[in-house]
Amino acid sequence: MADYKSSKTEGWTAAYVGHPPANPFIATLQENLINDLEAEGIEVIANLAPDVTSNVPLQIQQLQEAIALKPDIIFYLPAAPEAAIETIKSAYDAGIPVVTVQLPVDSPYAVNVAMNGVLQSMIAGAGVLSSIGEGDLLRVVGVPGIGSTLDANTGIENVLEFCPDINVVGEVAGLFNPATTQAEVLKYLATNPAGVDAVLQDGTMGLPTFTAFQESGIDPIPPINDIGGSQGFANWALDNPDYPYYGSTTSATQQAAATVSVGKRILAGGGPKVNQIVYAPVIVDRDNLAEIADPSADYTDPTGLENPPGTLLPEALLDEFFTDPSAGK
Repeated sequence: MADYKSSKTEGWTAAYVGHPPANPFIATLQENLINDLEAEGIEVIANLAPDVTSNVPLQIQQLQEAIALKPDIIFYLPAAPEAAIETIKSAYDAGIPVVTVQLPVDSPYAVNVAMNGVLQSMIAGAGVLSSIGEGDLLRVVGVPGIGSTLDANTGIENVLEFCPDINVVGEVAGLFNPATTQAEVLKYLATNPAGVDAVLQDGTMGLPTFTAFQESGIDPIPPINDIGGSQGFANWALDNPDYPYYGSTTSATQQAAATVSVGKRILAGGGPKVNQIVYAPVIVDRDNLAEIADPSADYTDPTGLENPPGTLLPEALLDEFFTDPSAGK
């Protein structure tokens, strides 16, 4: 990949294989990615996603279909990274570079633009658990077996090793879907009316978890990590200054822009120095909540929290990852 350069200087085409837009973060990320590609003059000839995120065989089939279309580049948001390794090698053999979106694949034949999801879960999880010290914990997991769920679980398990007085008393699967999350948490609370002391969720499910506790009438609402956070939950926390809020930004628009920039640089022969472009999560807590939360947002607003403009993989930082930082500009 370091020596790759497209034979064309314009008129590039791209295929995208991603996730179904089951939550606002994924929907915003994918919409911005497609729009940014088209704004750069790169024609999107395929925009594919399985019916549900857990349908890994269908997503791999769609990745194979994308290769058969012979685009100049493929952008790929993997459901199960390990399952895609062989197919990504097929893309490389066909002369098609692959850029992964958000979740990395352990392959030398792709360039990964990804957040450190393990670190995100560790920092926010540690904040939540330190705020209670001891007690009962509810886990709200994403889609079992997929990459983002595994990363979140690894981070949370790392934190729990240092918290012997925290007891995991329940687990529900929200599947990264707001309606499913809210329904499953409500079911749990219906049979456990005393509630729990804290909740750790795998990402983007903070708001529906919070809403479920509100609807159940439990007061006070326990600390809930809001990784992949929303304006609604963040603004409620802003209005309740004693609440121990720990979340993270999604920055879907900046993630999309950075990923498209990486892809265009590769096409233009920029020569990536490494194939892992990993960025740190931006944690939101009481120190910076007022800077990031929108005080006009309704408490039900699912809009993702954004970094301040130009702070997630800005162009000057991306320059450092390429042999020719001027390529593709």
